[in-house]
Amino acid sequence: MKRIAVVAAAALVAAGPAIAHAAPKASKRTVSYSYSNPVGFTTPAANAALKCNAPITGCWDFSTVKGEKTVAISATDNSGTPVGLQVFTDGDFQSVQTYCGTATITVSPKTATSVDVRPVVTDACAGVPTNGTLTAVITKK
Repeated sequence: MKRIAVVAAAALVAAGPAIAHAAPKASKRTVSYSYSNPVGFTTPAANAALKCNAPITGCWDFSTVKGEKTVAISATDNSGTPVGLQVFTDGDFQSVQTYCGTATITVSPKTATSVDVRPVVTDACAGVPTNGTLTAVITKK
């Protein structure tokens, strides 16, 4: 009986690393959101005061999780045209960053970060957001 216990314990010790590496954690995840109508403004106060309720569906808020570091966001109208987008990571909409079509931001991997995205009409981007998709690819690197 002791011999069986010793053999079983040895088998578990030998298989331990294989089991631990069998299911690696995903290194990236993708989240998407369908929007209608542009809702971003160029002034932080207007963005802070904006209440995104139906029928306005242009406000997209999501969060990273601990360990995630890079967020690549794209904004494409249903016509296939890249459109303007604003990205906020400060929670109070004071630090506005405006992009055309795509944005890549870095967040702290030490804690979860709230990310707020708004499709916006901007001089820097020819597309006008009417209806489309916002997509974020979030990675650990």
